[in-house]
Amino acid sequence: MAGITPSQTIGPFFHEATRWLVTDRPCPAGWVTVAGRVLDVDGKPVSDAMLEVAFSGATPEGFQRVFSGDEGAFQFHMPLDQVAHLTVFARGLLRHLFTRVHLDAAHVPAAVPAARRGTLVAVREGTAYRWNLHLSGDHETVFFDQG
Repeated sequence: MAGITPSQTIGPFFHEATRWLVTDRPCPAGWVTVAGRVLDVDGKPVSDAMLEVAFSGATPEGFQRVFSGDEGAFQFHMPLDQVAHLTVFARGLLRHLFTRVHLDAAHVPAAVPAARRGTLVAVREGTAYRWNLHLSGDHETVFFDQG
């Protein structure tokens, strides 16, 4: 190895050092809450992931940054009529990952194999939606080359 690269030097302090980047916001009118957990290859919670969430709309709420908690839990808000584009940062990842969250399975890109499309669709539970992010393993979420 030629030397340590920036993606290898994140250390154990990333989650705490960037906590100031996150601000809790109420759910705007016409939006819904998406809640879930970040899980590793064994289905165990990842307690220090950071998710950057963006939408195509140009509103002040159009970008959010959220962390997973002790049980891997996170939540963010999204418009009913849009797709959430997520960038995922977590321990063990040398490079960030890109994925999406859809509220309607019909909007998942046709290029995603039918058997994997469900990993991109949040399921309605009451007034909110549930979507888990699996970083690896049998239920791995579909990740894209770019957001």
